[in-house]
Amino acid sequence: MPNYKEIFHRISHVQYPLLILGLFYAYKPLIFGNENIWQDYNYCLVYMGIAISFTSLSDTKRQSKWAEKLYKNKKFMKGFFIYLLCLILFLFALGFYSLYQDKVEALKELALGIIVLGIGVMGILRMSIEITEYYNTKQDV
Repeated sequence: MPNYKEIFHRISHVQYPLLILGLFYAYKPLIFGNENIWQDYNYCLVYMGIAISFTSLSDTKRQSKWAEKLYKNKKFMKGFFIYLLCLILFLFALGFYSLYQDKVEALKELALGIIVLGIGVMGILRMSIEITEYYNTKQDV
């Protein structure tokens, strides 16, 4: 039987080329000119959101000693979860508002990228909760 966690951990490495592609679109207007600046930034947000989603596929038990100390700090992690939840709500609210508004064309072009970034951050929230639960149950045993 295949080890599915290992397969998903290997698939999570797709995040790196996607991050590079997102950075390319972030810097493209600065290097090549900005005739399609909002379209390029939308692509940047889309690729970054998808890359962050792939990050959440990694094995949550493979963390550094520094990360282990961080995830064991319940007070810090509670604040971090609240921050991520507020960020997700803000990104979704801004994304859906941007999608249906007619006044600011730049926001309308960024709407899909903002929503995809919110979905990616939601994956990070899920992964962080899972890692925190793992370290707190490991500490209790």
